[in-house]
Amino acid sequence: MSRKSLLELCAFSPATSKQTLCAPCTIRLQFPKFFHSSSSVCREGMKKTSSYRPPIPPKNFFQQGAPRSPRTGPTDSSSKPSHSSGWKDPKQQHHDHHQELYSHHEPDPHHHQRQQRNRNTKHGRGRERHSRSLRPIKPVPIGRKQVEATLLAHLGRWGETLETRNFLVTLGIYDRDRTPVLRSFRSAVRQEILNQREFDEHSEEGEAAVEITEKSTTKKITGDAGAATSIRKESDWVWDWDELQEQISSNVTQTLDRVLMSRFLNLMPVLDPTRCGALRAVQDALVLPHPAELHAVARQVRRRIIMHVGPTNSGKTYHALRALAAANYGCYAGPLRLLATEIYGRLNRGEIAPTGQDPSLKYPRMCNLVTGEDIKILDEDAPLMSATVEMVPLTRKFDVVVIDEIQMIAHPERGNAWTQALLGLNAEEIHLCGEESAVDLVRELVRATGDELVVNTYQRLTPLEMAPRPLGANFSDLRPGDCVIGFSRNAIFGIKSTIEEKTGLQCAVVYGKLPPEVRVEQATKFNAGDKDNYPVLVASDAIGMGLNLKIKRVIFSTVSKFNGLTMVQLPLSEIKQIGGRAGRYGMHGPDSVGTVTTFFPKDHRVVAEALKTPVPELKVAILAADGEWLTNLHRTLPPHTGLAALFQLLQDVAVCGPPFQLSEYSKLLQAAQTIDVACPNLSISTRSTIAQAPVPWAIPEAPVMFKKMLEQFSAGEMVDVETIFQRSGLLMILEDVMAAREEQAQQNLTLDPSAEVKSKPKLVLSVREAGMRLEGLELLHKMACVYLWMSYRFPIAFSKRERVEEIKLATELGIQFCLEAVSEDRARQFTKRLEDAEQEDQKVQQGEAKTTAGTP
Repeated sequence: MSRKSLLELCAFSPATSKQTLCAPCTIRLQFPKFFHSSSSVCREGMKKTSSYRPPIPPKNFFQQGAPRSPRTGPTDSSSKPSHSSGWKDPKQQHHDHHQELYSHHEPDPHHHQRQQRNRNTKHGRGRERHSRSLRPIKPVPIGRKQVEATLLAHLGRWGETLETRNFLVTLGIYDRDRTPVLRSFRSAVRQEILNQREFDEHSEEGEAAVEITEKSTTKKITGDAGAATSIRKESDWVWDWDELQEQISSNVTQTLDRVLMSRFLNLMPVLDPTRCGALRAVQDALVLPHPAELHAVARQVRRRIIMHVGPTNSGKTYHALRALAAANYGCYAGPLRLLATEIYGRLNRGEIAPTGQDPSLKYPRMCNLVTGEDIKILDEDAPLMSATVEMVPLTRKFDVVVIDEIQMIAHPERGNAWTQALLGLNAEEIHLCGEESAVDLVRELVRATGDELVVNTYQRLTPLEMAPRPLGANFSDLRPGDCVIGFSRNAIFGIKSTIEEKTGLQCAVVYGKLPPEVRVEQATKFNAGDKDNYPVLVASDAIGMGLNLKIKRVIFSTVSKFNGLTMVQLPLSEIKQIGGRAGRYGMHGPDSVGTVTTFFPKDHRVVAEALKTPVPELKVAILAADGEWLTNLHRTLPPHTGLAALFQLLQDVAVCGPPFQLSEYSKLLQAAQTIDVACPNLSISTRSTIAQAPVPWAIPEAPVMFKKMLEQFSAGEMVDVETIFQRSGLLMILEDVMAAREEQAQQNLTLDPSAEVKSKPKLVLSVREAGMRLEGLELLHKMACVYLWMSYRFPIAFSKRERVEEIKLATELGIQFCLEAVSEDRARQFTKRLEDAEQEDQKVQQGEAKTTAGTP
């Protein structure tokens, strides 16, 4: 099907329709899924049909001759309808007006803009002030007495919020028992706090307090002296005011809720064994055991742990990989599919020389690839394996295993995979590669397992220096081998277009949402070193791991990025890791030097300080519950308890001893809720496995498509992924881009290669069209990877792997085609930002000069 016919198929013809609508309404009718939550009209319709209640008319409304505004009083009857026509909710009037627009078939191009303006001026400020007045203002406690008072105040309303009600329901305490249980709990906690306060007051009196305790006088603290002493010790353990004061400074409500939840599990089985006796089993199940105890096979071998630590570009991974290439049976465990694929290719091509062999020769080794989305088995008996950390088989016997980026053991979401691999691998020799900040933590973990630890420290092979000054807007200083760092796709394409427009240098791009295969292709173009083809790289923090790049200089366009809630400054380790990619050893001359700089002066100071500052030591290793542990916890709770409730319970009250810290489950709650709704008949263990699927939950359309896959899977049907992609419109986008790609190739063939002045072919897709289609293709590629991930775990229901791989490959070609067209519309924003920064810097320098001149 040609691109023209596709566009005609998508078009909405007013001549053939019964209605003639404005442009926004026309688009809304064609693509309702993309406007399910953004339209104010849709919101009004939803409110009207659901639990929406119109505002109550003002008092004395029907006794007046004209409507009264709650704020302005009586209004002029000439400008307002009289009460005889009946009072109408303004929101209902807006809805009726929109219905009239449909019924009269008269397009009004300014309707939506006018309504938006009215909402901003009429309702916006009122809503803002109303929400601000309802927002609870909780002062941050600064001392022990303030913390105690805040805890007592919070205790009075604890159990009435939605979070704590859900907590009680998860434990099997329903409405009929909630009131007496909460009454007993509040009374007991108040008494505990008062006992501790009274004991502390007597303790401050010195010897007099000791005499009171020893002689057990009639002025009893809680009974006899022994009881007082025991209560003192227990109170110290429960109510550690100093520790609570530190925790409470960040989030008062959440901290107090979790403290009281933990105390509830401890107290209530004793206070009310009839209603809460079963909570003892829940409390025991919420204590995570030491992970070393879970791997009995690994404990039967005294392993040799060899750490290779040092900065980026120090050769630490190179030495570990040479040991792997020499092993009879070994495995590489990397943080990214991209990195695992790279090692898989290098081992099969013989590019990694075994220890003791000549590095200039080739030594091919048979190696299989095992990642979440891609499995390539060249031989079932292959001696080597390259995998992501999560996919490493812990029960298989290895001679040598290489675990890369060991500092990821402290990552709040993925760190559990490194913890389990370090403590659970059944290998004679384990090589750990990463930052020096992980040495003390690994030493503490290895001490518990009884393994041998060897630490090899490396220095950077090529010097790394900070440029003396930022670049500013002087793009003429850009040269081949430069890598400019941005942290959003819009910023990356804006920088790319600006560089190409002002310098004539073509840019390769690498960012997180790009498929790994496209990233490798872009990196290959940049590494070719051809001055006429892609000599400059524009990339995100995705270059920090997984790509060998021929970068001479790293240029930060900014040192802050969006974390999902707000703009935050880059962590110290991330700045050092990205900056350290400059001056890769062996890819430049023998005297090469890596250089780091920025565009803006304020960013230059931040990066310079970060490069000089050592990375702080890691304090915790992340631990998470596996499927078996979740199943045991689920057995202690009501049968209807879902995966989301289990994750929330773990987040609130699960306990693990130092140096471990519980994994961050809050970001898995949306996944768990979707799975509970779509697959209520699956076991908790299976649901927890599905929750690890690489679904892009931040994209609104992705959870909808994933839920449709799960509903078919739960019903015992074959998952018809092609129909799901077709109904979402993603396959139509792919077909449109591939048709445009073919048309562009035909236009390129018509150009005369012998012409003296080579003209650029006219783009079939405009910059705007390519940008819109690029987002759809990225989503299609991610969902194809999700299907492949599920197909390796549930191959019967997800059986169309070959067809999805074809779609995935076509999507990668389409993304590559769109990347070549998207650039120009982002350039102006970046250029303006550079100019504003220069002006601001000049003002600062002028102010400093005046201050210096005025100083005697």
